[in-house]
Parts: sequence; C-alpha cells; structure tokens
Amino acid sequence: FFIYEATLSNALNTGKNYVFLETEEEGFVSNVTSILNSKNNQTNLDIVLATTNMNEAFQSDNVSNAQLSRLRLMYPSIAKMFKSSSATGFYKNYEAKYNETPSSYAVRGFDLTMDVILRLLSNTSVYDNAKNNILTEYLENKFMYSELKTGGFQNNAVYLVNYNDLNIEE
Repeated sequence: FFIYEATLSNALNTGKNYVFLETEEEGFVSNVTSILNSKNNQTNLDIVLATTNMNEAFQSDNVSNAQLSRLRLMYPSIAKMFKSSSATGFYKNYEAKYNETPSSYAVRGFDLTMDVILRLLSNTSVYDNAKNNILTEYLENKFMYSELKTGGFQNNAVYLVNYNDLNIEE
C-alpha cells in the first residue's frame, strides 16, 4: 500500500497531470499525496488529484487537508456545500424554529420532497415524469432519475467538487 517516488515521477509529464487515486487505504493516500505535493512545487508540473470514490481514507487524520487542497482534489458528490451567504427561506425558517442550522439530512429531505411535489404537479405520475430524464436542482441536491431494469428508479445526478484553498467548491 505504497508507491515509490521514482515510479510516480516517471508517470508524470510536463504540464498538467490528472492523477486518479482509487483506494480505501489511508496510508496509501498519505503516501501518494506527499509525493505529489513535493512534485507539484516543481515549475514544470501542474498536478490535480482526482478520485471517483471519496471515502474515509481521504478524510483520515493521517491525510493532510492542506496537501489535498494544494492538489485541488476533485471528486463526485451527491450534494454541494451550502453557502451561508445565500440563506434561503428554508434555512431561515429552520433556524428560527429549531435554533440550529439544518443538517445535510434535513436539507436532503427538503430537496427530495420539493422534487417529488414539483414532479407530481407537472405530470399526473411521478414515475412518468422520472422517465423523462429531467434534471432538477434545489438547495444542496440535484436529481435526474433513470429507470432500473430490475424495477424502480435511481438518481444519477452528481456534482463535481474540488478542494480550493481548504474550501470545497462546485
């Protein structure tokens, strides 16, 4: 669960490099991000780290968020980060009623409920509406359903987010 610096260096080209790291081993994430950060400081390299599976290994205490940010870690996410500067009625009402900021689960519940209600209003059947591949987006979530061959529907909409100056941006 490690890679030699020379092996990784030989795989990098001058200019922009997208390095995909697919692992669940935090030690491997730490190893690779350390090497890539040392290389990213070289003037002829621009390295962006990407993964399709943002898991606990990337969020471990042994992995530096500063290094992930310098590598502009890019990954898919089902939700985007809410910016408090653009507070909506939902957030204001929630905070007034419960004296706290809504959790991501509360926001997802609101977004999902809003999506189902609006789909029902625009079509007599939510199932027929889901088959139309219409993309909808609300506070922190977006939805675009596809019908599964085994029955039911699956949401295929995701955001592509990345670390930038220790912040997560869409």
